[in-house]
Amino acid sequence: MSKARDEMLFELEQRLAQVGRKLSADEASALMAEDFVEFGSSGKVWSRAEIIAAISEWQPMERIIEDFRVRELSTSVCLVSYKSSASGRSGYALRSSIWRNEGGTWRIVFHQGTVVG
Repeated sequence: MSKARDEMLFELEQRLAQVGRKLSADEASALMAEDFVEFGSSGKVWSRAEIIAAISEWQPMERIIEDFRVRELSTSVCLVSYKSSASGRSGYALRSSIWRNEGGTWRIVFHQGTVVG
């Protein structure tokens, strides 16, 4: 386990979730692998291009991330899982992401959100 790696992945997850600040399309693009795909909590399957196009419409939010865990799948791939909730909203979502280290830079390859309650 690497505490520094885990802290970096936590920070990257927060950045993509736009916790506290808006993310530009260029910033999102830099964080996403070319083969990125997301299974959204709504059931929609999002491509990298769709997320980058939509991100300018999304507003930053107060999001609470709990039970953040990193599981190393290989030396360059990690599975991240956590529970998130938005301030002022009921319920929460279980989230998981796969991150891949590409030449020293962590990029997200996959994300899924599942609404619970």
